[in-house]
Order: sequence, then C-alpha cells, then structure tokens
Amino acid sequence: MVYVLSLSDEVVPIVYSLNIRQRFRQVKLILCCGDLPYYYMEFAVTMLRVPVYMCMATTMRQSC
Repeated sequence: MVYVLSLSDEVVPIVYSLNIRQRFRQVKLILCCGDLPYYYMEFAVTMLRVPVYMCMATTMRQSC
C-alpha cells in the first residue's frame, strides 16, 4: 500500500510542525494543489524526503 499526503489550499498546523516525520512516517508521495505558500510545500518535502507532485493553478477558473 502506498500512503499519499495531499496538501491543498491552506496551511495545516499538524503538517507544518517539527513532528511531521513521526506523524507521517508511512507517506511515500506528496500531492500539492491550490494556493499553498512555497515555504509550506518545501518544508513538507524536505522533512519527509519523498517525491512531490505540484499542480499550481494560475487563476480560480483554471485547473491542472
């Protein structure tokens, strides 16, 4: 089974914490979509050391 962490639209304190490795140790892939700050995505990828797929929409009407 592959565990995926999906991040979208808002910063979640449980993800953006120093305990991220313990909480999400089974995650093998991160999917990011929406209007997320780059520092948040970078933090998750750096701390978990897993591949990431990012889909950044340019406007509210466009999607990936």
